[in-house]
Amino acid sequence: DTNESYYFSYRQPVGYDDSLSSTYTGGVSVHRHTGGSAHTHYVTTLGDGGRFEDPANGLTLTQLGRASDGSYVSVEVSFGCTPAPAVVSVSPSSQSSQPGASLAYGVSVTNQDGPSCAASDFDLAASLPAGLSGQLAATTLQLAPGATGSTTLQVTTAGEGRFDFSVDASSAGGSASGAGTAIADATPPSVPTLTGSVKRKNQVQLGWSASSDGSGSGVSAYRLHREGGSGGAIDVVVSGTSYTDRNTTSGASYDYTVYALDAVGNESGASNVVSLTLGGKSGGPKGGGGGGSGGGNGKGKNK
Repeated sequence: DTNESYYFSYRQPVGYDDSLSSTYTGGVSVHRHTGGSAHTHYVTTLGDGGRFEDPANGLTLTQLGRASDGSYVSVEVSFGCTPAPAVVSVSPSSQSSQPGASLAYGVSVTNQDGPSCAASDFDLAASLPAGLSGQLAATTLQLAPGATGSTTLQVTTAGEGRFDFSVDASSAGGSASGAGTAIADATPPSVPTLTGSVKRKNQVQLGWSASSDGSGSGVSAYRLHREGGSGGAIDVVVSGTSYTDRNTTSGASYDYTVYALDAVGNESGASNVVSLTLGGKSGGPKGGGGGGSGGGNGKGKNK
């Protein structure tokens, strides 16, 4: 509503424009023009599929495509409503659980219609593979142009595996979809191998091999179990593959084992046992293989 005109240009770096910046040669440039001999005011340059919209006047310019040699460009200028497919997203994109557990996903739909359009109804449907059941909290969302609405998808896995699904939104502008994944994991990670040694007479340095979880939910932590001494059994959850036990007593004996945990709580079998006595020499695992001598004066063995 400024009483200006729009001026659309398409230029290539040839002839008079041979030094023109690539900013202006990728497609149709949009300008405003007050008329007469005044210079135009540059607004933007479109790429293929790009749109310029003037909400006040209900005008939409869309660049449909360019010739492969750059000799011409095709555009569409429309007045009034310009419907378009929505943008659909699923959050989080992936979740893991035990088989039979229920998982909740957020579904977001954004109306991409032109600003002069009326509000549109978007019909939602979940496309679920065999082994995955679910239900949308809402199957229709009414949204104004540019507005975003949301609902929830609740799914349940019937067995172990990876289940990829989508949520589709359909309107007068077409259909669009967002994707998600549900992982049902009942398989524990592989068993780690534990080594240990006495450090500085009253500290125990422990390390273990990283476990794997195949195509499951992934290893998330390790549970280190200690028995012995005067404090009774102790469990420590560790995110990495090493731990220094400083809560020890000189002259006491300790037995250590470690277990791998995945993201949904499956736990591996117990590792080998590492037995150490503080105050003597430290030893390696049976058969050799890296318990280490550790620089302390403790004694011990790996079972």
